[in-house]
Amino acid sequence: MSHYKHITPVEREKILLLHSQNCTITYIANSIGRDKSTISRELSRNIVDNRYSAISAQTAYEAR
Repeated sequence: MSHYKHITPVEREKILLLHSQNCTITYIANSIGRDKSTISRELSRNIVDNRYSAISAQTAYEAR
């Protein structure tokens, strides 16, 4: 059984807010209590045209 905890829609909104304020990945990770590799992976998977969208990220997650 995996102990991996998926990113929630609320966490995605926080990532969006902090990322749009040009906060570092480390700062975002510390702010929401996640590892910085999790945030980095989330952003790299879900940035389109240099923008992160929490709604699009959640939709893509659900499709996976």
